[in-house]
Amino acid sequence: MKRKTVSGLATYLESCGISNASSPEAIARCRNMYLNECKRRYKHEKSKREHSFTVWFTNEELAVIAEASCAHEVSKTRYIQQACLAYAKRKYLVIGRAEVAEIKQMLALNHTDLLSLFDENRLPYDMGIDVLRRMECLEEKILHQLLHPKLLEQ
Repeated sequence: MKRKTVSGLATYLESCGISNASSPEAIARCRNMYLNECKRRYKHEKSKREHSFTVWFTNEELAVIAEASCAHEVSKTRYIQQACLAYAKRKYLVIGRAEVAEIKQMLALNHTDLLSLFDENRLPYDMGIDVLRRMECLEEKILHQLLHPKLLEQ
């Protein structure tokens, strides 16, 4: 046997004195009041958690922001947020997460190709070990620089 759950709207209708026998107009009016109250509470709670700012830009400034946001492949507002936080933390923004992922994939493919050459004895043992070590070191340095760029002061 299923339990009946009472929704917030049903509780609100009861508190307003609206029953199932009431007119559809009264129910619709009370429903709209309930939805407005829910929206008000949601906005109030959101304003406690998150803050917004209104910023005005000239057409020239907007063009610069639009071009940079396209280069970073994010929206203008997301770019402004990232740029402000990066500036405050004295860090660089990483351009194009997709490009970083592509570079990671190319490095992994190169490493796999080197391993297969080494396993097939197409590279001498000493030379293969040396190339693999250098490749791993290069991968670590590149990935560290791409994912964790230096601070502006460095």
